[in-house]
Amino acid sequence: KQPIGRKTWLPIPKCSLRRQQVAVYASALILKIMTNVSNALDYVHKKGVIHRDLKPANIMISEEEGTDSRVTPKIVDFGLAELRELQKIEDKQVIGTFCYMPPEQCGMLNRPVDERSDLYSMGMIFYELIAGELPFKGKDIGSILHQQIAKSPEPISLLRQDVPSQVEKIAMKLICKEPSERYQSAKGLLADLEKFQKGEHSFDLGKEDMSARLSFRTGLIGRDEELDNLKSCYAAAQSKAGGICFISGEAGKGKTRLVEEFRNYVVSSDGTFLSGKCFAQENKIPYQPFREILDEFVEAFHKQSVDRRRVIAGKVCEAVGELGAILIKLNPMMTDILGEVHPLVSLEPDRENRRFLMVCSRMFCRLAQENPLVFLLDDLQWADEGSMALLEQVLQDIDKSSLFIVGTYRDNEVGPEHSVSRITREAKERGRGIAEIHLDSFDATRMFSFIGEMFSDNVNNLKDLASYILQKSHGNPFFTIEIIRQLVDENIIYRKDKRWLVDWQNLQGFEISPTILDIVLRRIELLTDEETLLLSYGAVIGRKFELKLLFRLYRDRDEEVVAIVDRAIELQLIEESFAEKGRILFVHDRIRDAFYQKIPPADRRDLHHEIACVIERTETLQTQEVVFELSHHFMESGDDAKALEYAVPSAKLAKESYANEEAIKYSLVAKVLFEKKGQKGSSKWKKIVGGLAEVYLTIGRNDDAIALIEAEMPAINNKIEKALMYRQISTAFFKKGDRLHCEIAGQRGLNLLGERLVLSKAGAMAGLAKELIIHVFHSLFPSLYQNRRKVDRVEKTVQIIWLHLTLGWMYILSDTLKFMRSALRILNVAEARIGRSKELGLGIGGYASVCMAIPLFKRAVRYHEAALQMRQELGDEWGIAQSLQWMGYCNKFSARGTPSLEYFLDCLNRFEKIGDAWEMGMSLIGVSENYTHKSNYTMSIKYTRQHGELSEKIGDHFGMAYNKTMLSQYYNETGNYREAETCGKHAVELSKKFDLPYISCVANIRLGAVYLNLDEPETALRYLRDAEILDKEHSFLQAVTSELYPLLADAYIRKLDSDGQKQRQVRRRELVQARRTVKRANKKTKRWPVH
Repeated sequence: KQPIGRKTWLPIPKCSLRRQQVAVYASALILKIMTNVSNALDYVHKKGVIHRDLKPANIMISEEEGTDSRVTPKIVDFGLAELRELQKIEDKQVIGTFCYMPPEQCGMLNRPVDERSDLYSMGMIFYELIAGELPFKGKDIGSILHQQIAKSPEPISLLRQDVPSQVEKIAMKLICKEPSERYQSAKGLLADLEKFQKGEHSFDLGKEDMSARLSFRTGLIGRDEELDNLKSCYAAAQSKAGGICFISGEAGKGKTRLVEEFRNYVVSSDGTFLSGKCFAQENKIPYQPFREILDEFVEAFHKQSVDRRRVIAGKVCEAVGELGAILIKLNPMMTDILGEVHPLVSLEPDRENRRFLMVCSRMFCRLAQENPLVFLLDDLQWADEGSMALLEQVLQDIDKSSLFIVGTYRDNEVGPEHSVSRITREAKERGRGIAEIHLDSFDATRMFSFIGEMFSDNVNNLKDLASYILQKSHGNPFFTIEIIRQLVDENIIYRKDKRWLVDWQNLQGFEISPTILDIVLRRIELLTDEETLLLSYGAVIGRKFELKLLFRLYRDRDEEVVAIVDRAIELQLIEESFAEKGRILFVHDRIRDAFYQKIPPADRRDLHHEIACVIERTETLQTQEVVFELSHHFMESGDDAKALEYAVPSAKLAKESYANEEAIKYSLVAKVLFEKKGQKGSSKWKKIVGGLAEVYLTIGRNDDAIALIEAEMPAINNKIEKALMYRQISTAFFKKGDRLHCEIAGQRGLNLLGERLVLSKAGAMAGLAKELIIHVFHSLFPSLYQNRRKVDRVEKTVQIIWLHLTLGWMYILSDTLKFMRSALRILNVAEARIGRSKELGLGIGGYASVCMAIPLFKRAVRYHEAALQMRQELGDEWGIAQSLQWMGYCNKFSARGTPSLEYFLDCLNRFEKIGDAWEMGMSLIGVSENYTHKSNYTMSIKYTRQHGELSEKIGDHFGMAYNKTMLSQYYNETGNYREAETCGKHAVELSKKFDLPYISCVANIRLGAVYLNLDEPETALRYLRDAEILDKEHSFLQAVTSELYPLLADAYIRKLDSDGQKQRQVRRRELVQARRTVKRANKKTKRWPVH
């Protein structure tokens, strides 16, 4: 109860509940209430006010009038909905509010909130009063919202047979889902209610209905074919054949309108539609569109019932396994769904980056398992590189899911080198086509329909007007709307006697702005100085800004801020964010620029500083977005000290969340500011430079990494730090495939740490002998070196180990002798200087690998088991998986297939949980080859294909090439020789393209085996001899290449058999060659049971 004057006022529900029967209350009194409320809404709507929260609790009737048909209701709580945060209301109140809220206001329909939204809410009240219940009911918000868009309300006559059909029609028209199908004005509703009360019970609804202003909105015109294409793609996704569709077109061609129509179709067919938008601004938020998609997902999650939330959380957790922390890095709000997550196992930066992309992609695709899921990535022309990398990863996984991604972009702002163009081009090359829709301009027919629907065909000389507009707008739909808006504003198109007229005389002399943007910018002139100032504040904040930040800048002037924002929305200078409540967007980047430029540079700097200080003072949680904002505004303000204070954590946060593009940007800013302060060479400066080099290496900008380090190395005096920089240079050259410079950089780094590395073959042999002697000494007298360990040498020792490890990865497939030397050196250094540690576990495992390469299998197994035990005791999850993988290879090489397979399957499972895709690939090779050796070809091809798909996903050139050799072997052993030949030749091509001599050797061996089965010994010999040359040149692991020599012997023998007609002397020479080859084959394979 609320006392007003001398009366006590009650909301409508209280009045209706006082009645014994709804029927008594339903006739004259209800119509009187609706008539008076319509009258009130007509009045406020003409004043430009929208209620936004109309519900029974906000329509008050005096206690005395509750029984009287002479009723004067009062509408309360105007404007509060604009400022109220629903999250702070009790659950029951929230549900009560959403029951009356129109689809466009609660986020189910992408339409502007206008006068028709209030009329929908009024219709829901009308329906409830007549029928005694609401059309959409549910225990949670999610079910109510779903019904609003997907379910038609039950006819009132099924609930109340005594309700007049005309009253039912009025109520049902009010609650149409599409705003254009409702009453367009309170005045039109009022006219129909009054007609009925005067005794007219059969008339066409809405005859007097005409919006006080044009809505400038029509149905979808001229895009039926494009909409059908989207529906077809969506149907494919529903059948577990997901995909991506890019919609291109210049600004204003109707991309947004087409997507809106498609969104309504998806939601109405029980699908889920989530959207994210890219922005043209300096301080881009990494993975912005995908973050916004997860914002919507979490928001929708909270609207579900408890049971439904439990199911959704279970699916997300199942999709990410123990890698949930990755999703929280993408969007911290995912904590609400995932709860407490496992800490991530650290990987090398490039592997971390790939793990992030793969886990996010897998989660998105798995979410679509039960119900089809559609993502909208809007304005991809402004997408950050991280978002495009994630989209590219999703493209690898999407084809077997029910996920459908729609991406829109302005094709006139996307060149051939843009990520959108590159991804489209590469997808076609790989046979993963991306659907493409290009929106062209309207022709005369479509323009006629477009303008006709806008004016409801209620305009004179429609054909002439459409022809004129077509000429001026060049068929651009948005430009058409803006021209008509301009003509209406100038009263050249005006309404008279319920009809729109055109002043053709004034139109001929009227100058139409040449572009869309010019028209929109001219509307800025309609603003007052105060309105312009506030929007300039918004422009300084960015292309997108929050209302609450404006409230803080304009203290105690909230209502004024809302009024100005509403005015700017009406002028279509800004718009409310559909995905994020409380966020405002400039409708075009040029509009934002126009407001930004209105502020003098000095004032602009001050304003940037004021905004930064307000954010710093009011935002208690230093999230990534907040830190980025602070860094940006302090940089723009010229406050170097504050800019540096936030640039450093911004670089760190960006790097940790795999936002490499932003990490580079903030690292460079911090580097420059440190140098400006004279702090070049300081510990913080060195950390920034090292991190920047690491990011360059992660994203493959190896030349940039080398140039940066070489330029800044003179400022480094500490030998350990300098050695680290040489390790980064060595890594860069290794990734470039430049083995010579990789080795030289590694040598220089080791020399700085007191390690002498001789690069010649003789030096490598001498070094290996030395390390063997040291290891024997360590084994005999462990107490001597254990007592000499010093804590202060650990950092230096770790760098020595990592330098040797970097070189070891290069040597393992190119120079077995040097690999053995590096592996032994790592073990000896770790034993002597560090002791029990991850490094020592790595060293023991590495030495075990040397033993199996010699081969000394029993010794190798003993050391592998020792390494595994130490890593288990240390809790080194990655190290445990690696030891199991090495034990798998050790057993494979010693022809112990069953335990080898078990080890490989175990390490594969562990690397999957860790998320290390590269090691998963190596494990898949082991599993597949074990099944091949067991002649279990069904399982062999299964894992071979998994390996091929994984290698392609992560861009592993070695893996992709080696997979072709695996396929060649499989097809050869199953009798499909021509397919085996094709795969083998493809492997040779890839090995040459990516400079992979080991793969080239293996591929030539596989082709030799194929041609022997084809009984073409001459051809087989050609390939086998090439493999022999490569083996001699690089000294590959004999465990792999020793099979070459039996094949060579077989080829020579077959060649002898096929050359019976040759001269005796020639045959004798070939026979000698064959004998030598057989002896060599016997020698080479003697120690390798597998061959």
